[in-house]
Amino acid sequence: MSWRLGELLCFVFRVLIALPFLLYDPMSYLKRSFDLGRVFLFKWTVNWRLLPEHIFLDKRLHLALLIVHALLLMVFASKIWFRSHGGLILLLHKLSRGLRTRIGTDEVLMALFTANLLGISVARSLHYQFYSWYFHSLPYLLFSTVPFEVIPDTGVNVTANKLKYVHFESYIKIKLCLFLTKHSNFNNHITLYNVSMLNITLPLQLSI
Repeated sequence: MSWRLGELLCFVFRVLIALPFLLYDPMSYLKRSFDLGRVFLFKWTVNWRLLPEHIFLDKRLHLALLIVHALLLMVFASKIWFRSHGGLILLLHKLSRGLRTRIGTDEVLMALFTANLLGISVARSLHYQFYSWYFHSLPYLLFSTVPFEVIPDTGVNVTANKLKYVHFESYIKIKLCLFLTKHSNFNNHITLYNVSMLNITLPLQLSI
């Protein structure tokens, strides 16, 4: 199957899934599907709980996290993912020209799982049920990281299953997700690229 045919099939599949909604009320469907201005209640968030509520609800934080997310994805796409092929961007360029290349399963999984985890880490609001977005990827990521894998996995599970989040738990959860992303094992060795969000100065309120 050619690269272009694969793209076409993905597009057709997405349209078919959305078709009932597009036929009923296309404008409402598109507006709600891409509502970037939606704000969840601070009361229920499990991400960035370490921030005061007025900062959490500030649109500038929303924009800052969106920019950080885009920058992280660009860095990983150019420097981290598919390094054996020169990076994701170069790999896509080769595939678009019809060049045949062998891509390892581990490389594909690592790119998908770490991309998802990056999004989880910088999501302004994350509710309890959103743990289902990435729980299935944790075992694979843990076995691809530095020793003492059980420590970050236990930390994520503890903070995700607490009935009440506090500032410190929110901070720990974000850090653990980024720990897994930072230390993911590509080609059986530890990536040295530092994506630690601790380098970003944030007003931390670790009151528990």
